[in-house]
Amino acid sequence: MRVKLLLALLPAVCLLGPAKYTHAQQSSAPPPTATGRIAGVVKDPLGAVVPGAKVEVKNLASDFTRTATTNPEGSFAFDGLAVGHYQTTIVVSGFEIVIVRDIAVLADRETVLDIALRIPPLKTDIEVNAPETETSAAIRPQPDEVARSRNTAELFENAPGVSLRENGQLASVPLLHGMGDERARLVVNGMTVSSACANHMNPPLSYVAPSQAAEIVVMAGITPVSMGGDSIGGTIAVESRQPVFAKAGERLHQETAATGFYRSNGQNYGGSITEWISGRNLAMGYVGSWTTNSDYTDGSGHKVTSTYAQSTDHAVTLATQGARNFLGVEGSLHHVPYQGFPNAQMDMVRNVAESLNLHFRRSYEGGALDARVFWQNTWHSMNIGHDKSTFPMPMNMPMNTHGRDLGYTVKLDLPLSALQTLRAGNELHRFVLDDRWPAVAGAAPYMGPDTFVSIDNGRRLRVGSFAELASKWSSQWTTLFGLRNDTVWTNAGPVQGYSSMYSADAAAFNALNRAIRDVNFDATATLRFEPNAAGSYELGYARKTR
Repeated sequence: MRVKLLLALLPAVCLLGPAKYTHAQQSSAPPPTATGRIAGVVKDPLGAVVPGAKVEVKNLASDFTRTATTNPEGSFAFDGLAVGHYQTTIVVSGFEIVIVRDIAVLADRETVLDIALRIPPLKTDIEVNAPETETSAAIRPQPDEVARSRNTAELFENAPGVSLRENGQLASVPLLHGMGDERARLVVNGMTVSSACANHMNPPLSYVAPSQAAEIVVMAGITPVSMGGDSIGGTIAVESRQPVFAKAGERLHQETAATGFYRSNGQNYGGSITEWISGRNLAMGYVGSWTTNSDYTDGSGHKVTSTYAQSTDHAVTLATQGARNFLGVEGSLHHVPYQGFPNAQMDMVRNVAESLNLHFRRSYEGGALDARVFWQNTWHSMNIGHDKSTFPMPMNMPMNTHGRDLGYTVKLDLPLSALQTLRAGNELHRFVLDDRWPAVAGAAPYMGPDTFVSIDNGRRLRVGSFAELASKWSSQWTTLFGLRNDTVWTNAGPVQGYSSMYSADAAAFNALNRAIRDVNFDATATLRFEPNAAGSYELGYARKTR
């Protein structure tokens, strides 16, 4: 019985032997490679999705690369990526190349990237979290910075090349390498804003509340011709927050934010509120702010007079978007009922500015068309403030100014190749200024009996065109060449003094041919070298005319 049992088990043993050997062969093979996924959405600076964008992922260890293009929803995805570290590059003609470095891909995980395209003036590459260049500093104010700043100019006072000339509490004048006022160009949401104060005591930047400035670009060096001419000291571009639309899968999007502050010195307090309500294709937003302060006290306990001020700002935005189009309109109202000037014998007793800004943008395969139409109307009044009564001068010296800005800008980004983009555009800006000082009762002949007409229908019309070629020769070398023409027509009506004692001066001016035409040309050339993410070098030439 034992022999039969042993013989019966032999076939089973023979079968088990090869089975164990086969199992050993399988265990010695390498296990399946762990994989992950990179996905995201590409949007333009206004938040609209960008279809057709070229996206490349590269494994930093093996140099393995894969490419794809975004779908009509602006989305892209790379499945089955080996675990490791990757670099993603997004190329859209008309926008700057975006490079996102050191992306960790984990096993069975999805890494999500939200790509926001930008069109900075000098940089051909945008590196995520990279430092700004010295010639083009982009500042995105944080809530605590906004609360600490008395005016918008203080948000970028530490930018390279920038200094501030202190004025009233709301009216610091920015200087770019020592040049300010009309030598530095100010652009707010694509709108050229002129000074409605003939003495530049209240600069145009004071019409923008700190809470409305979502991004400020300071170009204290060579300003590309695409960012505007008509200045020699550089350009300051302020952008408010872009409209917020509902995301995919979100029926209605709602945001509310509020800030407030209080400083005991000078009883300075105020606040702001932001509200957005939007769907996928329609958005409505409101930003409002208010601030007030009395005279403050210095470190010795002495009151610094004429440092009082009050300001109120409102802005309402309506916007709509499609797959490739964006259309938005913003209306704003700025009101300063009073502002003292400790460094002058005059104070502001009223400033009201109202504006409309229409913005249209269309993205297409490799390029974009951007157009704006703007209008601003400003009433500005100066007089002797209530705390200057001890000055040996009349207690009433009204000065009333009325300024109007009207214009448009049209810009086109046209890709010539994968590495070269041609930017071209046309601008028109018309500014009209009236400055009249009403007669002061009992002050003739020095300040009466007639109205002093300092500027009568002073008008300035500028039409400009430009072309600019941006080239990326390698990952480190880029060039930018631009040429611009601005033709400027100026004229003004006749002036008059308070009385006949000013007649000779007024007659001499009125006899002049006041119609003048200037033809100006700007040219820029910039060579940029970026050896690594921590440093950059620029060599440039510019001819600027104002």
